[in-house]
Amino acid sequence: MSGIKSALAEKANRKVIDTLNRKIDDLENRSKRNNVVIWGLKDGAEKDCSSLEKFLQDELFSKHMGLANIEVMQAHRTKINQTVASASASQRRPIHVYLLGYPDEGRILKAATNTLKDNPFCDSQVFISDDVSKSVRSARAKLRKEHLKQLKEREGVPVCVHLVPCIRLKRGKFELTNQDSAGGKNSSVL
Repeated sequence: MSGIKSALAEKANRKVIDTLNRKIDDLENRSKRNNVVIWGLKDGAEKDCSSLEKFLQDELFSKHMGLANIEVMQAHRTKINQTVASASASQRRPIHVYLLGYPDEGRILKAATNTLKDNPFCDSQVFISDDVSKSVRSARAKLRKEHLKQLKEREGVPVCVHLVPCIRLKRGKFELTNQDSAGGKNSSVL
């Protein structure tokens, strides 16, 4: 009888821990709502400006991307995984940027898809992404992999179709919308 009680208590504890972990993950993602991450910009590109924030605001966002009135509150480079760094010495540290307003994040991400592709900035191919938790990044990678596998298995779908995945959380479900090179959209709820 005591074994059953301890098994039930352990199961209840695991459920509570899982709930708390989900809440922590949700809080982490909400706290990063105004953040973007800039990948690939070489270290020292901002040496001629007074600060990294001023450099990003004036040079990258205003001049290179054509976005006015982007207010950068804070920006800093972060460490990269040491095992990755040892494998590739030229690995560039990402820049985490905290923006004043949430609408600025959307404007930056939208403009980044159009202005940064095949358009180097400071001799670097720069990519910008939203700042999310590790669990969201891994869920997105899993969804992307599964969706591409499903597309390859379908008849009549060319394998060379260029897809731009956009994953959104809608009412507790991940919705994966793809825009192909012809401008058409496919949508599936996972």
